[in-house]
Order: sequence, then structure tokens, then C-alpha cells
Amino acid sequence: MLQIDTGIMLIALSEYVEDKDTAVDGLRKVIYKAFSKLGVDLEIYSREEISLNEQLSVLEIKEEKKEGGWLAEVCGLATYLMYNLNPKEFNEDEQRELARASAGNIDDTWEVYATTKNVFGYKYEISSIFGNDKSG
Repeated sequence: MLQIDTGIMLIALSEYVEDKDTAVDGLRKVIYKAFSKLGVDLEIYSREEISLNEQLSVLEIKEEKKEGGWLAEVCGLATYLMYNLNPKEFNEDEQRELARASAGNIDDTWEVYATTKNVFGYKYEISSIFGNDKSG
């Protein structure tokens, strides 16, 4: 899901530049250029009009979870967004089942985060958190 992937990119950018506004502007530039390469008519849109609501929600999760645990919560958010679900509509058992389903997003989410960090010179391994090598 593009909103979650770009939200993860926003986390990595904000960790690198340590300034939320600069990271948000950088992500908008990346999205704008991607739209341009896809042939989207950008004359009617400005970069500032690109909504980053979901991406900022992802960043807020990271900011609230300074001690760790943000990856699982972001994957939960991804599951709810992918299926257009409202977590308040489910009982505790159903929410546990959705949490198990969201665990399937962890490797992909980590890959986006690690790849983005590596662009800035970090050396994160892009392998499965569950032990399956994703490097090829």
C-alpha cells in the first residue's frame, strides 16, 4: 500500500534529517517526481497539495513508540487501511486475528525502511525478520 510505504519512507527521512518539516517536504518532492514520471498532469497540482495524512499517521506512531514496537503497530495500521476497516468495529478476539494478519506485512515494511535508510549510507540488512533471506 503506497501510503504505508511512503509513511515508512517518511520515518526514515525524519530520522536522517531530524526535522519533520524537511522530511515532509522531501517526501512530497519524491511523490511529485514519481507522479511526473508516470505522466500525471501536474500543472493543476502543486507539490504542497499532496496529502500526507496517512503518512503523518505512520510517523506519529513512530514518534509515540520511541522505545520500540512501532513496526508492528504500523503493520496493524496497514492492515486496517488495506481493507478499509475501523478497529473500533471489532471485538478483542477479532482484533487479535487482525493483528496476526498484519504480521504478514512486517517483512515488506522492514524492507522499505531499511532500503530508505541505506540510501543515506546506513548498512541495514534487508532480510526477513522471520529468518527468510529476501536479498535474492
